[in-house]
Amino acid sequence: AFLAILGRIFLFELARTDSFSMIPTLVPGDYFLVYTRGEIKPGEIAVCTNPTDAKTMIVARVMGVPGSTFEIRNNTVIASGKRKDLEQLDDLVYEDRTSGERFEYTVRVARERFGGHRYRVGHMKRAGRKNFDAHEVRDGFFLVGDNRNRARDSRTFGEVPIESCIGKALLVIWPGEDNGDLKRSDRFFEWLI
Repeated sequence: AFLAILGRIFLFELARTDSFSMIPTLVPGDYFLVYTRGEIKPGEIAVCTNPTDAKTMIVARVMGVPGSTFEIRNNTVIASGKRKDLEQLDDLVYEDRTSGERFEYTVRVARERFGGHRYRVGHMKRAGRKNFDAHEVRDGFFLVGDNRNRARDSRTFGEVPIESCIGKALLVIWPGEDNGDLKRSDRFFEWLI
């Protein structure tokens, strides 16, 4: 409560994610700060009203802005005609408990660079390579989760109106519990930009 009050004074909101769409960056149960002023730029994590359920929020990375194009070929992002190189890292295991049951997944982790930001993305081995045909972004943000083959994002529900976004994710304040290889102790005060 103290952090929430203090944050509002300094232009921050406190948010929590219950989705596995941003693994390995955010884990269900993570509390994080959202900066509510300034422009949200490509490569940053936007926090917006979910276009399919106005009572919930969507947390995903901005991969397309009006006038740009976005596509995925063989797990590689192509934004406005430019391929985003992936640096392959190790595999990790995470547990999806969002449905009330426990499912364990192995994810191939890669480092990606976009919009001046460098971050990790996950590609599930079991899901195979996922493609998404080129989409020209018209009026909103095209948001994509870092858990690329399992995320529910703009590839499912389309563009998100820019005015529905409250800000950009800034810092993990209180990580959710350990989640497979994603250890809680490693993620306290982890920057998200």
